[in-house]
Amino acid sequence: MIRKSESPRIIGKIMILAAVLSWCQTSLAAKASHPTKVAVAAKDQAVGEGRMSKNGVIVPLPKGYALWDLSRIYEVPVQKIIEANQGGRTNLNRLKVGMEILIPGATEVRPLVKRGKKAAPPCFKPAVTLYRVQNNESVEASLCYCSGKPNPEALDKVSRLARYLPKNKVKKLNPHLLEMLQAVADKYPKRRIEIISGYRMKKQPTSESRHTTGRAVDFRVEGVKYATLRDFVRKFKDAGVGYYPNSVFVHLDVRDPGKGAFWCDYSRPGEPALYAPMGLSKDQVALLRTERYGVPAETPSPAETLAGEKIALNLAVAGDRKDAVPTEPETRNGTIETKADVPVEPSPESAPSTETHAATAASATDGKPAQGAISSPGRAGAVNPS
Repeated sequence: MIRKSESPRIIGKIMILAAVLSWCQTSLAAKASHPTKVAVAAKDQAVGEGRMSKNGVIVPLPKGYALWDLSRIYEVPVQKIIEANQGGRTNLNRLKVGMEILIPGATEVRPLVKRGKKAAPPCFKPAVTLYRVQNNESVEASLCYCSGKPNPEALDKVSRLARYLPKNKVKKLNPHLLEMLQAVADKYPKRRIEIISGYRMKKQPTSESRHTTGRAVDFRVEGVKYATLRDFVRKFKDAGVGYYPNSVFVHLDVRDPGKGAFWCDYSRPGEPALYAPMGLSKDQVALLRTERYGVPAETPSPAETLAGEKIALNLAVAGDRKDAVPTEPETRNGTIETKADVPVEPSPESAPSTETHAATAASATDGKPAQGAISSPGRAGAVNPS
């Protein structure tokens, strides 16, 4: 039995308890309609984080976001988001950065851009004109963002331009190749980049040519001497550079970190590879050709030179020119690329005398030097690169 003297005290406690319960209900209702926000992000960001699940998309809550923001982005009512996350480990009453929130019914991961703040338009570097020599096809594209990262849309365009023409086969190029072409475009602005050869299909299962993996391109720049272009691209990190003084392009490929390489091939179109230190005179090359392969040291006429250029273009498309690296290529980036399966330089007497580029590609490999390849600069008597 409650004494009369205690009644006012008990009634007061009951009123306090009722007030607390009323406050809690009001607070929960307010949080449902206006979820708690964490500190505002310092700047806009479109992170696009999230992952698909069987019930929708799970989004780690970014800094400065609330359920209201996710509701707008995914076009799902806040109440449905709350209901989908009730009963689990997620406590929507205390939102924290990184908290995983299920967006029910969402069918794709969307970029997270806050309402009322338009994402800044992407910044691209100036558009570059690229031209495919064999079929007169050209594209104009911004190869990279201003940050230097490759533009995915441009990568698709350039990959198609550099496709394997005989079968019209497209393979996506390595993104780093696009970055290097962008560096060339920066160096020679408003100059057309002309593609001689890009992706090539394997002729043999054992082929190791970087062309077959979309990591190499044979190209030139309109109005720029091959030697000038060669000297510039040799500065690239983790790149393979092949210089062919008697052909119509410079070879450029993507290498593993610390594996940059350079080689010089004095062969003429249709001849066996003739690797030698860069800087040899015509007489020295002629003598080397005679000693190595028994080829008469004759200077081609202008008509023969023009015909040779056409042959070079055809061989490049067909994949008979190799991005070979002779034994002990030049030191670049502080490293030397060596391959255990590259044959040691044979003596001139043991070098083949009749094998052509086409025969080499058909019978040996696309990515290794032919027998008889002499070392590139870096060996005794060679001129080391700067």
